[in-house]
Amino acid sequence: MEGCPLPIELCHLVIDYTLEPDPWIWECNRWERKDTPYNVISWQTSICFAWLPYARFVLYRSVVFKTPSQVDLFCRTITENPSLAILVRELIIKPKDKSTYIPFVRDSILKHLRRLDTLVYDLFHRKGTWVNPLRHHLRVAKFPITELVMNYPTRWTETFQLIWSIPTLETLRLRVGPSPEITVPDIHRLHAIQRRGACARLKTLVLTHEDGCSFLPRRAFGTSVEQLYLEFHRRSSEIPVSTIGGQLSAHFSSFASLKGLHIQIISTDGFGSGLTEGINAAVSDYMVPVLARLSPQTQDSLHTITYRCWCVWHDQRRQYPLELSSKKVDELLTKFPNLLSKFPNLGSLCFWLPGKSAYDAERWKRLLRSHLPRLEGIVPISVKIRWDEPGTENGWADDSDSGSDSASEWSPNLDFDDNRRDI
Repeated sequence: MEGCPLPIELCHLVIDYTLEPDPWIWECNRWERKDTPYNVISWQTSICFAWLPYARFVLYRSVVFKTPSQVDLFCRTITENPSLAILVRELIIKPKDKSTYIPFVRDSILKHLRRLDTLVYDLFHRKGTWVNPLRHHLRVAKFPITELVMNYPTRWTETFQLIWSIPTLETLRLRVGPSPEITVPDIHRLHAIQRRGACARLKTLVLTHEDGCSFLPRRAFGTSVEQLYLEFHRRSSEIPVSTIGGQLSAHFSSFASLKGLHIQIISTDGFGSGLTEGINAAVSDYMVPVLARLSPQTQDSLHTITYRCWCVWHDQRRQYPLELSSKKVDELLTKFPNLLSKFPNLGSLCFWLPGKSAYDAERWKRLLRSHLPRLEGIVPISVKIRWDEPGTENGWADDSDSGSDSASEWSPNLDFDDNRRDI
């Protein structure tokens, strides 16, 4: 591309824009990522040879191990070409079989992956066994990682022994399935292995939850979390749904620096016998217990509260605000009788709701303000529209109440198969 007026840095930004993987955030709702379009990388590098180094970085920044043989191949590759190891930023452990041990903490990998910042355990087997060796957590702690992602951990003791062993951990994304059988000795051991100062640098906690975790020791996630994302899945469980939100509150009541609290309720099997019951349970069993149990220190530090309930469809526009009003959510956020905010630094109470346009957002705001009158002039209410949710296709025009209202499997970037060719 001789004579091209565009600087190579701008071309890099174009590659980033088209190939950057989806962020691992709670809005995604699922543990998935789209396949990296390798054909696009090939097409770009065939146009301009100067793009080759950066395209190689995009390709190699995420490596997935599914079998031990892939680890062997990767070790040979980075030994013969150490420059490739410098490109790796994310390492994903995704065994094909629940009993397969992936030996990725080898000396050669620890030595060469000097810029690794994210480690992912995609343990999709809910009843799998912990196949890693006894001192696995000590080896993992030698990686310079700042982000740990764990999908359906199978053993609580080993899981938190690993979490508490990483001194540089800043972001933890933990998907917690139905709790494995926990015995009294297991609980005692969990308390015994908790290290002083564990999770001292943890700033972002993303917890996808289905059952309670009352067995965890206090301050299991440290005290420095600034952004807390709670995603609840209501499935069949012996644990009463009304206790789950309160159990979690005990763990983050010590987050004195919490700036953002983001709550998402997802119902795959239903919160009740219907959508109306689902909305009632989502508000009374999750939103209210969490808000009611926030410590005074947390109330003072919060800047943003975001609430997203997937039970709310277009035909629930009346039921949802009524439930918020009946549970007196506005009273939880204000002091009586002087009507001051309990959250002096709160800049926004944000609701994610179904709709088709910015006009729908304004209608939602009027509806919420009319049902949460105590927040007027005290706590700002904002609305974000979910464009692609069920029920958004009809819009407000087809809502019988609107006229009377005045107010795939996650595919990482690089699957290190034996027959894969390098760029």
